[in-house]
This record gives sequence, structure tokens and C-alpha cells, in this order.
Amino acid sequence: MHEWDTFAVIIGGSAGALVGLLFVALSIHAGRVAESADLRNRAAQTLVIFAVVLLIGVLLAIPLQPEWLLGAELLALGVLAAGLLVVLDHRAGQSDSHKSLAQTLKVVNSSTLTAGGTALAGVLILSRISGSTPPSWDGGFGSVMSDDCSGFGRG
Repeated sequence: MHEWDTFAVIIGGSAGALVGLLFVALSIHAGRVAESADLRNRAAQTLVIFAVVLLIGVLLAIPLQPEWLLGAELLALGVLAAGLLVVLDHRAGQSDSHKSLAQTLKVVNSSTLTAGGTALAGVLILSRISGSTPPSWDGGFGSVMSDDCSGFGRG
């Protein structure tokens, strides 16, 4: 996944900065956040989402990592994030609004999209790999990437 190095650095750095800004914002409004279970849990959801993006950057930046392992890690991260986000959303409480937009946003929100997208990325990476056993890793992109890169810069 060498071609994703720059992207991993960018999203990792951005997510790290956003985590820092979240802590600054929470510190400024600590009294208000402490009084409200809803705000505490929404802040925790935001932290989980930023942490997922940060961890995706870390996983993409691991050198010489087999593609099947990255897929498995992303799938596990997506499932773990989904579990955390569902629990935090439940603890934050339900909205009293019965408008269709509010009901839609309960299901399709940033939490759902973050966890679902991460898990989907893992599944898509895993589904590209043929065979029941993980492919061997030869220090380069080996058989995992040979079909995908055949027309790009090779002689």
C-alpha cells in the first residue's frame, strides 16, 4: 500500500490536530459538558470518529504490511468503532423530534458512515484476495498487487 503513504500522513496529521482541538473545546466548556450526559456522549462519539481516522492513517502507513492484514485490521476497526458509537449514541439519549429528517439522521449519521465505511474498506480489500489462506508476502507488493499494477510503469 506504498502509494497511500502521503494520504496516510495527511489524514493522520489532520485527525491528530482535530483530536487536540476537541480537547481544547471541551476544556473551554468543561462545566457545560460535565452537566449534560448528552454532550459528554456526543463529545465521546466525536473523539471515536477522529480516533478512527487517526488509526486508519496509522494502519495505512505501516511499511510492508500485507494487503490482507490491512483489510482485516480495517474490518476489525470498523466493527469496534460501530459498537462504541452505538453504545455512546444510546447513552446520549433519543431525540424527541418525529420529523423525517431527524429520524433519517438517527440512522445515517457520521457515526454510521465512519464505522460502516471503515468496515466496508476492510471487506473490499479482503474480497480482492483469492484463496482461503493469506497470500505470502515477499517484501514487495508480490502477488497481491501484481495484477493491479501490471500496466503502470512496469517494463
